[in-house]
Amino acid sequence: EKEKQPVLLALSALINHACPTAQEISALVSIKQSIGIGWVVLGFIKRNLCDVLLGSLDLSGFSLGVKYLHLVLCSLPLGPGFVETLKCGSNVCKEPLLSVFLSSLRGDRGRPSSASSSSSVFAFLKTFI
Repeated sequence: EKEKQPVLLALSALINHACPTAQEISALVSIKQSIGIGWVVLGFIKRNLCDVLLGSLDLSGFSLGVKYLHLVLCSLPLGPGFVETLKCGSNVCKEPLLSVFLSSLRGDRGRPSSASSSSSVFAFLKTFI
């Protein structure tokens, strides 16, 4: 665990220095060429390992498959102040992505179906487009 600390600190410093906006993070997680770095940024935000805020996520340009949408939705930070606005495009609202999206709406983030609604990505949404 201790040997991971310098790597985490370095990555955190890089993310904080870059200070990606919600628009930039949305773009990163929407295409194959950058989904990896977008996922890392989401993970750091979710675990409070960086000072970047993510008040909104725009998936209207999402062009990946089911497993990537699931990865993005499961990586979103939960709680007040995080992802208060979610925008979805027509691609996300069609099968097979729609099933994954609706599953996340119900709070199924890879947990048993008895998971509480507070585990839902959407429990704290103020705006859904």
